Amino acid sequence: MINCIYEYCDVSTVNESDIVILLDEPDNFMHPETTRRFLSHLEKILTQIPDKNFQVIISTHSPILLSDVPSSNIIRMKKDSITGECVKCEINNQTFGANIHTILSEDFFMNSTIGKFSENYIKDLISDISDINGDTNNINKLVSDYRDRIEIIGEKIIRNRLHHLLNSQLDKLQNIELQIKHHENIIAKLQKKKEVKELSND
Repeated sequence: MINCIYEYCDVSTVNESDIVILLDEPDNFMHPETTRRFLSHLEKILTQIPDKNFQVIISTHSPILLSDVPSSNIIRMKKDSITGECVKCEINNQTFGANIHTILSEDFFMNSTIGKFSENYIKDLISDISDINGDTNNINKLVSDYRDRIEIIGEKIIRNRLHHLLNSQLDKLQNIELQIKHHENIIAKLQKKKEVKELSND
């Protein structure tokens, strides 16, 4: 694509000094690393063509391309939920040199940076861990299964938070069991006192 742009601008615009280049989703079908290098290569190629001023307009959904463009040079569009028309909306953060994941989550209308299936998987796992109780049969096997389910999650922060949640639930169970044993001991002592008293009355 870069070569095609160069040849067109160098040959087909001999008598033009100001040139506008329109690129519609140029990153389609590109490898991510190729996309990451695209604007750098384009800039180098265009600066090799003398006596011409270029304005490049790109439509894209790629946060990779946006990380090479200052937010002041970006027009963000979204579909109005009422009229159905595309309207301009504000960009709240600087995009140039920004983390690609940050751009994706904050400026590309995404509710999460992980897939919906894995999102539901994590929510279900949180619910399952939160429902652990002392009546659960074979608690050791259940905890082992939960730890295996946690370990396949790639995001370290989420993985650590789930381990912390599981450990907290186990601590609660242990405290409940200790309290049960304590009260059982008290009941046993009271029962023994009752039996001794009954024998003394006889």
